[in-house]
Amino acid sequence: MRAIFFLLLILLFTFTQAVMCQTIAVSDSAKAVNSSKLASDSSTALKQVSHPIADSIHSVKEDTLRTAQDTSGLIIPVQATADTTARDTSNLIVPLSEKEERMSRLDPNGYRDMHWGMTLQEVRDHVLDRDNVNEYDVQPLTNGFEYPTDIGGVKAYSAYEFDSDRLYAVRLNMLVKAKNRFDYLDAYENYQEILKDKYGEPTKTGFAKVDPAYLNTIESIILGFAKKYSFWEFQHTYLALVLTGVNKRLEIHITYVSKEIFDELRDKKTTLNLEDF
Repeated sequence: MRAIFFLLLILLFTFTQAVMCQTIAVSDSAKAVNSSKLASDSSTALKQVSHPIADSIHSVKEDTLRTAQDTSGLIIPVQATADTTARDTSNLIVPLSEKEERMSRLDPNGYRDMHWGMTLQEVRDHVLDRDNVNEYDVQPLTNGFEYPTDIGGVKAYSAYEFDSDRLYAVRLNMLVKAKNRFDYLDAYENYQEILKDKYGEPTKTGFAKVDPAYLNTIESIILGFAKKYSFWEFQHTYLALVLTGVNKRLEIHITYVSKEIFDELRDKKTTLNLEDF
């Protein structure tokens, strides 16, 4: 009996230990499950907490990108800036005045259809072939030639002058039919009006005098102390109308002069003047 009793005690003790171990295992499993659940809940909570931050960051990023896109539209490309500036500044260029445009358009750049710089032979052939000039009427000059002609119904002499075989001046010596000295003044004013109609107002008018003390009179002109003149200046041509006295006789000259070649000659000979033609 006693042995049976001890056996029962041992079985009871063993059963109790097994139940306790199982309880502990279940408890540990429950704790593990709870811990896992807590971890999961914590992770979920963290995720829930992190969403507003992420959304805020994402929102800021989107706003930044949106702002960048908006401001990028305001940035002017370099090429566009250069092109726009070029177009704008071109409009700021001061145009030629109406007078300057007209003077440029009316620049003879020679005489008739003969241009500055043509050779003596070219001009001579042109005169003989196209102006119906008799070859025997052409007379040589020191630096060119001259011949009698008719200009607007008025008898005249046309003289062509050259420098280094370049045409640089054409002088028309008008043979005025005058009964007295004042007819020359009338003729001068008449030619001046004709040239004004063709070339506009002269660039300069006045008297060129040997001495400022001389008066602006026809007597001074006849004696060779003064010259009455009107000048026109173009881009390539000087044009001079001059009333002068030669051997106590009045003469009227209309002279076309190459601006470029004349300025070259004037640099070499400072006493050269347009009214000398």
